[in-house]
Amino acid sequence: MKERYYREIVDGINQAVGRKAVTVDQLKRLVAEGRYVRQTQGMMALWQFAQGIPHRFLTEEETELLRQSPRYHELSHMTLKLLVKEGLITSMEARMLRRYL
Repeated sequence: MKERYYREIVDGINQAVGRKAVTVDQLKRLVAEGRYVRQTQGMMALWQFAQGIPHRFLTEEETELLRQSPRYHELSHMTLKLLVKEGLITSMEARMLRRYL
């Protein structure tokens, strides 16, 4: 099930920006890095880490394309679900973040 979430998120991002910007393996590595950041430095550090992620893979124009994509909210919610399933954030934190997105 988690594998499906990874694949759908990656496919959605790549489709929105029109190129293969991210792979499933890269997304899995990001989740592992995020888990380490959360465990060693806390939630605020995880939030800062998360804010820099788009710039690792996407240009400013591609980031804007993704934000304007009809699937942006769906992909955002899927990503939050995945992060809950992977234990990076709690379901309560995911609900708070959904309001922000």
